[in-house]
Amino acid sequence: MNYMHEGGWGMWALLVTSIGIAVWGVTRPKAERSAVFSAGVLVALAEGILGMATGMEAVASHLAARGGEYPDKGAAVAMGLGELANNGTFAVFFAALFGLAALLTRPKAPA
Repeated sequence: MNYMHEGGWGMWALLVTSIGIAVWGVTRPKAERSAVFSAGVLVALAEGILGMATGMEAVASHLAARGGEYPDKGAAVAMGLGELANNGTFAVFFAALFGLAALLTRPKAPA
């Protein structure tokens, strides 16, 4: 749970969206599945980038508001970067999963 908690709201948005894309892709006709999963790759990566960006913004605003509490601001930023990197790893996991699904479900070329 620390993995999800440290990543922030973007992790939960990515999880919910990915479940939705997976369900949507599986319930489409066979000819459409690959396109849905291909779009899922882009959505997962975009949400990962958004999560990382908002995470860094949260770290920066927290340091600006409470800078006096952190004598070593560099260490605080490094800790924040480590936490928001969870968004990137989670996004790449789903992007790889959707990419594999897109490859496996692509329509066969006519002979």
